[in-house]
Amino acid sequence: MLVLKPFFQDDALKTNALVLGGALALWLLVRLASGNKVIKDKDGKPIKFRKVHQPKNTLPVLGNLPELAVNTDRIHDYFTDQCNAFNNEPWMMKIPGQPDLLCVSSPDLIEELTTTQFDNFPKGEYLIDFTKDFLGNGLISSDGERWYHQRKTAVKFFSAKSLRAFMMQSMKKNMTQVYAFLEQAMVEDKQFDLQKLLHQFTMQTFLEMGLGVELDWIGAEDPHPVEYAADVAPHIIVRRSRLPTFYWKLERWLNVGQEGELRRTMGVLHDWMRDIIQQSLENLAKKKAEGDTTSRSNDDGEEIKSVMELFADSSRDDVLGLRSQDLVDFIHTFVLAARDTTAVTLSWLFFLLRDHLHVEKKLREEITTKLAQFVGDKDAYLTTDHVRSLTYLEAVIRETIRLYPAAPWTRKEAAKDTVLGGDIFVKKGTNIGLMAYSMARSTKLWGPNAGEFNPERWIDSVTGEVTPVSTNKWFSFHSGPRVCIGMNLALMELRVLTANLLLRYHFEVDPNNAGQYGLGLALPMKEPLLVKVRPAASV
Repeated sequence: MLVLKPFFQDDALKTNALVLGGALALWLLVRLASGNKVIKDKDGKPIKFRKVHQPKNTLPVLGNLPELAVNTDRIHDYFTDQCNAFNNEPWMMKIPGQPDLLCVSSPDLIEELTTTQFDNFPKGEYLIDFTKDFLGNGLISSDGERWYHQRKTAVKFFSAKSLRAFMMQSMKKNMTQVYAFLEQAMVEDKQFDLQKLLHQFTMQTFLEMGLGVELDWIGAEDPHPVEYAADVAPHIIVRRSRLPTFYWKLERWLNVGQEGELRRTMGVLHDWMRDIIQQSLENLAKKKAEGDTTSRSNDDGEEIKSVMELFADSSRDDVLGLRSQDLVDFIHTFVLAARDTTAVTLSWLFFLLRDHLHVEKKLREEITTKLAQFVGDKDAYLTTDHVRSLTYLEAVIRETIRLYPAAPWTRKEAAKDTVLGGDIFVKKGTNIGLMAYSMARSTKLWGPNAGEFNPERWIDSVTGEVTPVSTNKWFSFHSGPRVCIGMNLALMELRVLTANLLLRYHFEVDPNNAGQYGLGLALPMKEPLLVKVRPAASV
């Protein structure tokens, strides 16, 4: 055992200094040895690792925290500035009290992270702990067996024709409420927040689709407590990314400040959802026990079923590993992710049309030409079959999602020491940022007009059809095994909503709206999207 003499006794000072100096030297040697591992390629040759970039203003100890504080309101553009400065090569961001973040914005590395080395880069403990107070342990915020079982169940549910039929029926019903609100606003020449209305529509539609209940929230002045929780919680979660981990965890433990507010609002949301799920399961079990095999159908006679009903109908093998809390987290994730993806995208779409009136005119011309039989019909409702032929509409939607992805960046974690791109050493525990917003604005990937709204970039000049683009480049819905499972449902809803609204209306967007994004897990508009509604024929 090493025993140090008291420092101020005889020659103890010299002896202890030598001992401590030796210990320090040994520690440094270990650090140097571990930091310079010799890793060999498949041919057995040592890999010469490239040096990872760092922003020029990175400071000792504080890292990039001061820069992030200055750029809070334009954080995704700050990331974009760095990605462009380093020519889309990886760069390292450092924040005290958080894991190092390796920021990636090139399709080849995206493919490696999401597909080739999928098992080496899970979501990771940091992100799961970071988001679980909002998303629980749902599909987005889980790894391993839990993720596998939820993914398997989700694939089965989302491919069910009865769920798609339920979605279309719910959308049609809720669009009637939207039309009533818009008609009244037009009569009153009233300015209103279109983003709020779209969030009400999507929240109501996806809750109905998930739980099988009917709601009446569209057009309400005051938000339902569940809506309030869905609006407030993402801002508090994102706040965590700008703080040392110990700080927000202490605040959470003490149940004070914004972390205390998060716990209260999410408690309301979870309690409300659990009560409805429990009631629904009891009703479905009672119906099954009584031998009642009747099912609901839509206006076309198609069977419709909610996620809850599909869950109740599933065999034990289909839902193996899913507990009651998993079901709450599953539906919770499904509703909140779908709500934001659709409402945020539509908000940006109508904002973009303000400054690109020629695009709106071209869109409306496509709709009125290809679907002329519906022009002037007040009872018309365009379905998925009707909008399938609208090529320019598809291009506009994809271009909007490119520029304003609902998930502007996502995070992974290295499960072990590994190598990216052949010569980038990634230490276990390093977090990886996959920068969708920055990739969309890369002139290297999208050409000199990368930052411009240009739907024509999606249309093949020869065939006139939409050009397919790899999800490793158009990263708005992620890629690989964790690609957004609701992508096709989201695109389907966006097509139907946009076409039906443009068939009837033109939205005059407030000219003072600067188009600044706010802070959230998605990419909401910072300011209310104030509009006045006019008949489509007025443009």
